[in-house]
Amino acid sequence: DKVVADREFNAQQEIAATEKADVSVLWKMTNPNVLTITYPSGEIVERKVTKRSSSRDANTLEFSEYSRIATLNSKSSPTGT
Repeated sequence: DKVVADREFNAQQEIAATEKADVSVLWKMTNPNVLTITYPSGEIVERKVTKRSSSRDANTLEFSEYSRIATLNSKSSPTGT
């Protein structure tokens, strides 16, 4: 059996604790590599996992991820105009 972390909840709680921001987070288990965060200011941050690795022995589970992070602030547009 596999365990899947609830990235939506985890990201929301992490941001609330570290940035004191009440954000909206969108994440789907069917597409686990993409997580979209919307801040009250209108800023949108998308985190996309592009590479993942893990290893496990009797006592330890290790993992790492590489992510692309794209930010669109409320005064920008996807076209850059």
